[in-house]
Amino acid sequence: MALQPSQFGLLERSMAFASKIQEVASQNMANVNTPGYLAREINFEDNLDALMNVTNTASARTFTVSTSQAVPGRGDENNVDIDIELANLNKAALMFQAFSELLSTRLNQMRSAIKLG
Repeated sequence: MALQPSQFGLLERSMAFASKIQEVASQNMANVNTPGYLAREINFEDNLDALMNVTNTASARTFTVSTSQAVPGRGDENNVDIDIELANLNKAALMFQAFSELLSTRLNQMRSAIKLG
């Protein structure tokens, strides 16, 4: 399968999405002890259009982040769950690694094809 220019854009947006997941999880973890802080979350389904939009490069790093609807279980009205945030960090790292490896593989295939051509 040849890597089309639109596929480069999709990989770039996918890597940006993984980075945004990491950013949101890090912000939540930084506010774990802030009274009244409501965790933020980034949902794949809510951002699918931004990921698939190959015509608008400006939207490549614009993703919808919402406030978590989880009910605060603590007395200080903070709903950050450190275990969930750690899981989100791990998910983002795995996503970014997978997209990076896919991009690297495709670029190496293109280099090989150019050398043979």
